[in-house]
Amino acid sequence: MICDHNTIEGGYRIAEWVDNNDIKLLVIPGVEVSTSRGHLIVLLPQRDFKIGEDPEEVIKTAHKDGSIVIAPHPFHRFRHGIGKIKGVDAIEVINSKYILSHSNKLAEMYARSKNIPEVGGSDSHIPSTVGIAYTEVYTAGGIDDVIEAVCDGKTKAFGERAPFQTIATQFSWSIKRKVRKIMR
Repeated sequence: MICDHNTIEGGYRIAEWVDNNDIKLLVIPGVEVSTSRGHLIVLLPQRDFKIGEDPEEVIKTAHKDGSIVIAPHPFHRFRHGIGKIKGVDAIEVINSKYILSHSNKLAEMYARSKNIPEVGGSDSHIPSTVGIAYTEVYTAGGIDDVIEAVCDGKTKAFGERAPFQTIATQFSWSIKRKVRKIMR
């Protein structure tokens, strides 16, 4: 799954590049949407969403388009976690960018209490962290079969924490970007 923040372009460009270069890799395009309450991932998005849009509206629109919605890092307070939300197709219960595992445990407990399928994700912004956390999907099919398996809960999340130095460096970059934005 390849997701940019707030644009569908990157995932589809990579999927096209993989196809054009005859690489045996299944790429599922997505977008990480910054809603008014936190982040949502939309897989196989048909459109970009407005930043700050109501999350329930994003879910409704995505489902109408045939896309699925995942709540990434829902209880990571400082990383735009959306918290408890209805209507998502899966919840990320392992996110590699955590300092303490508490938020991942909360996500796992919430997903299990609501019987919502569980996924894992590296949340990579740099190549060295790709695959630190991931989702095993139990199907041998293509994209449609993977999407169906996720919705049916035929998944298992695996992974570990990204190196602390990597998390700290990325956090520092994020603070610098925000400060520059404020200073403009």
